[in-house]
Amino acid sequence: MRINKLFRLAAIAVIAVGAVIATVATTDTSQPQVVMAAKKKVKVKLTSTVFYPDSSNKAYVTGKTTPKAKVKAGLLGYVKVGKSGTFKLKVKAKAKDKKVTITAKLSGHKTTKKKVTIKAKGSVDPKVQAELKTINETIATRLKEDQGFADGTLDENGNPTKNGTPNEAFTWATYIDSITIDADHLVTAQAKTAAMSLPKDDQKALAEHSGKLALATLAELDKASEQELTSKLPTSLKVGNRFISHY
Repeated sequence: MRINKLFRLAAIAVIAVGAVIATVATTDTSQPQVVMAAKKKVKVKLTSTVFYPDSSNKAYVTGKTTPKAKVKAGLLGYVKVGKSGTFKLKVKAKAKDKKVTITAKLSGHKTTKKKVTIKAKGSVDPKVQAELKTINETIATRLKEDQGFADGTLDENGNPTKNGTPNEAFTWATYIDSITIDADHLVTAQAKTAAMSLPKDDQKALAEHSGKLALATLAELDKASEQELTSKLPTSLKVGNRFISHY
């Protein structure tokens, strides 16, 4: 009986030692631990969540992403982004508003997806509408001033006068009823019927003067691009619904 008891005690001791050894083995931190870092998501910052089409019914989704990432709009192909991270994706507008998924991916990163709305054909951004209203109202004011210089009802400072001298340099303005500019900075000058009888070169000069007045107004309001300031604004001259010249 005593032998059996001693045997059981020895067995228990062996089991205990084994447990201690196992515990030490599982808690050994002498070896470096390999931890898998979580992938970072590709950064995407859009300039808006709603984009409006231009006169050719194309909207441009713009934003910034992680440098060298690839981005795409909807089912279109991916476009590789440069070091700046900025991108501009062209999307064709439809008859109705539509949702488009912008996807950005980069090796070693989690893919990012964001939804944007492409407004329907013919839609105009309310902010752009308000801006155009201000621009066209200012153009109308400047045209009226030029007409006043032409007939001598305004002095050189733009003040009303009864004894002014007509300035022939502004005679062109007397042939024009209105000058307007659209969201794409295309200018339309509506001429009086009398412009129909002018020589072609004079009609073109009316279009040129109208375009230059519109550009000067944009510059005055700080709305002209650098490229526009060094070139011109495409301008059409109309009498009624008929185009008679271009600049």
